[in-house]
Amino acid sequence: MKIYFLIIIFFVLTGEQLGYSQPISVRTQKQQRQAFIEQLQNMNLQLLQDESSIQKNLWQISAFNCYGKREKKYLRKLMSMYHTFSPELQYQLLTAVACTTIPGKNKWLREVMNIGNSKQKCLAYSLLRKENLEVDCLNLNDESWNSILGDIHVADYKFELHKELLNDLPSFLKAQFPEQIHLIVLLRQDRNIPAKVYVWRNEEGWNQEFFVYLARAASDILPYFSNGNTPCGVFKIKERAESKNEFIGPTPILVTVLPFESSPLEWEANNQSWDKNIYSFFLPERWRGIPLLWQTYSAGQVGRKDIIVHGSTISPLFFENFSFFPLTPSLGCLSALELWNAYDGSRIESHQQRLIDCLSALNRKLGLMYVIQVDEETYKLGFN
Repeated sequence: MKIYFLIIIFFVLTGEQLGYSQPISVRTQKQQRQAFIEQLQNMNLQLLQDESSIQKNLWQISAFNCYGKREKKYLRKLMSMYHTFSPELQYQLLTAVACTTIPGKNKWLREVMNIGNSKQKCLAYSLLRKENLEVDCLNLNDESWNSILGDIHVADYKFELHKELLNDLPSFLKAQFPEQIHLIVLLRQDRNIPAKVYVWRNEEGWNQEFFVYLARAASDILPYFSNGNTPCGVFKIKERAESKNEFIGPTPILVTVLPFESSPLEWEANNQSWDKNIYSFFLPERWRGIPLLWQTYSAGQVGRKDIIVHGSTISPLFFENFSFFPLTPSLGCLSALELWNAYDGSRIESHQQRLIDCLSALNRKLGLMYVIQVDEETYKLGFN
């Protein structure tokens, strides 16, 4: 907490010298934030039949870390009613329960493995494995989810690249995509550790400055799942845009797309539909056999979408007890370090704006975004 306020004081005192524009987010003003906290405290947790109200409650509980006794009691009640809900609400309940401890949770997850659809069964299986519990591997009828289940079973998602493998990327980008500008995201398997985002320019190499983001979902579920952690692998950077989401705020965003979310033609591949050969074209040769770097392909194949690079107006104080504080998680997008003045709602600091400014100054065509899990030494060294 003390460090957070020292950071704020620093940027309040130096913001003018840094030359930042200061857009306003009314939501970040002290009175607005207090009113929102009171709204969360007064959530109607007695509504158990109206699915839209339940969905809103579950989103608020998960997104703003509202896991008090009252909320956990509500979740336990919903867990007992699981079989009566729509598949969409069943899945949302699973994601809300994922990152908290509730009596009977593991027994309930085993029940979901028997009665849920392929996506729900796979998620329940992954949550049990996360607790290092012995679980029989399922055999799903859905080929795509069965493949993801296999990756989870052998813990491919824990793999971390070392520096020597990472060094394959610069020469690959120069040879294959020389006219574009690319983003390289280095992160750790522990998604509580902030990600480092670098800009690659083929003529000049790495921008030595990196930008700080969180690639962790509020639910902290695996990247294959909707609203899970940011997948590793390759994204296409589609465009710069403005968000209407008040929790993202006024800072411009970068829209990215996964394989299957858009046509290979949008990736400038001469094909109408996706297959593994097309995706492998975007990976250096030695990377093509690393399952971790196929997460974007697998996630897109089962319907994941809408992953963006954005700022945040969410109060960091919701997550003050997490090691990534003062960053805030989202629904699995890349969420930037942004700080706001509680008195007038002006922006104090934004790594999202810094990134946008860097890309604008280069005035080059947007290319690809590589999200890569690396070991500790490689993470510390970065591209310096």
